[in-house]
Amino acid sequence: MEWTKYDIANLYEWAEMGMPKMVDESFVKYVNMLSKIYNMRMRFDLYGEKDAIINHLVSFEADLKGNRLQALKLFNESMEYFYGSTDITKKAHLNKYADDLDRDIALARKLVQNVNDLEKVGKLVKYAAEIRERANPDDNKLPDEMFNKPFKVYTFDMNHFDSEPNESLEDTEKWIDEKIQNMTPKAIERIKQEAMINLPIKVFMDDTDNPRKE
Repeated sequence: MEWTKYDIANLYEWAEMGMPKMVDESFVKYVNMLSKIYNMRMRFDLYGEKDAIINHLVSFEADLKGNRLQALKLFNESMEYFYGSTDITKKAHLNKYADDLDRDIALARKLVQNVNDLEKVGKLVKYAAEIRERANPDDNKLPDEMFNKPFKVYTFDMNHFDSEPNESLEDTEKWIDEKIQNMTPKAIERIKQEAMINLPIKVFMDDTDNPRKE
């Protein structure tokens, strides 16, 4: 089988088989060509963009001479494999743009002359990081439900908890009557309300009902 007959599906199949070392020589040539195209893409100073790389392939690669369709197919497969669907996915494009920015950043750092230039380089670095985050979001993102306001239930009923059960209301009232006889009737009434003996509880009391203002 000629190496030009291979495609990225064969490469993925090889990877799924555990990347065996024993492979056909023509398959090795196919993979090496993908790697070569990727390295050319990284040498922006020599080859530039896609058209320049394809022109180089159809001019200097013996098996690709004059075959732009095959060269374009190999270019797309190289970008897909090394950046991450055959027509190059959005994710692959984002990773490619981030690599372009990395080269721009490296050049900009060599040309820095003052603090303002450094600030501009810093913005480029931040932008490249944002692009990579969009292309490769974290899988362990916390679910939105964790940031919702918690639902709370307030209760004085100890039977809802793994603790001592409620005291009987009769025993509680008897204890209050015995221990706080010296307090005013309003204060005793309020204590019994808060102990849930006398209901309903008045949360917002008038001044005339508030034992603390007697």
